[in-house]
Amino acid sequence: MKQKENNPLREISDASQSPGHSLAKTLHKLFKNYTGKTSTYIKNGKDFIDILKTTRFQKGGIYVSCDANKLFPSIIVPEGLQILEKKMRYDFKLHTRTDLSRKELMELTILVTSEPYFACELGIFEQSEGAPMGGPLSGLLADLVLENLFEAKIRTHPKWGPLVDWVRKADDTFFEWTESLELLDEFHAYLNTLHPTIKWKLEVEKDNQIPFLDILILRIDNQIQTTVYRKPTSSDRYIHYTSSQAWKEKTSAIKTLRYQAEIYCSTPILKQKELLHLLTVFQQNGYPHHLVYRLLFSQIPEQNETNLEGTVEDPPVENLSNFFYAP
Repeated sequence: MKQKENNPLREISDASQSPGHSLAKTLHKLFKNYTGKTSTYIKNGKDFIDILKTTRFQKGGIYVSCDANKLFPSIIVPEGLQILEKKMRYDFKLHTRTDLSRKELMELTILVTSEPYFACELGIFEQSEGAPMGGPLSGLLADLVLENLFEAKIRTHPKWGPLVDWVRKADDTFFEWTESLELLDEFHAYLNTLHPTIKWKLEVEKDNQIPFLDILILRIDNQIQTTVYRKPTSSDRYIHYTSSQAWKEKTSAIKTLRYQAEIYCSTPILKQKELLHLLTVFQQNGYPHHLVYRLLFSQIPEQNETNLEGTVEDPPVENLSNFFYAP
């Protein structure tokens, strides 16, 4: 189950073994180049950080993020398939990636996207509308709809085109607004007229900060800074130290979050604050202090990674900042 604010539980089911899942993954590999070729596309948080370092969003306005309400259940699948079919029609290199005809590919795509269902301990359920969350083709169909039915219309609109320059990952979008809040409300109303089922909510920068994806954007002394963002519903629960999970997976969780801190945190102070938070969190998840400290604050040769447990002395806490920032 997944926590959502004001809607505390959402069913998350593993569909990786469901009929058609492997086929859908293969189809996605054939179609993945049909999206992501616009100036609005960002692959991940690192892409967004790189854009923030440019002058693209430094025009003196306020920052705004918006996302769709229940994107995947709101997607009209035949609509996405119609756009996909058009993309295939103009893909003159498709025959170099598969021996199947466009008609055969379309029939297979319709087969794996129609009447999605999932099974859980309560029984077998069919999703009555939209694309299944986590389905291999769901993200592709969503991007096709958003790029062609939203972004294309905004870009060519005489009023909103010059004003709105957003970046987007799935339905999470971010832009800078240099006009009045009244005009922003007008744009929000326009955005919600572009599709019968996909509706958007806006969040405006407040107290010199705004979250986007898992990044918190801060204005400090008229400078844009970034750090890691956690939702209010975040539990800070990770694989427990006593779990029977593979040792490599346990250490990977810590190292991944350390890498995230190094990418997202724009100053040494923000980075130190985030790493100290992780040190506390993983101790609360049962990990020995010396082990977490070593993974967060030192370079570890890959070949010694599996021998970390019980081999590293616990460094003095009072020397933490010197240890991390020593030249």
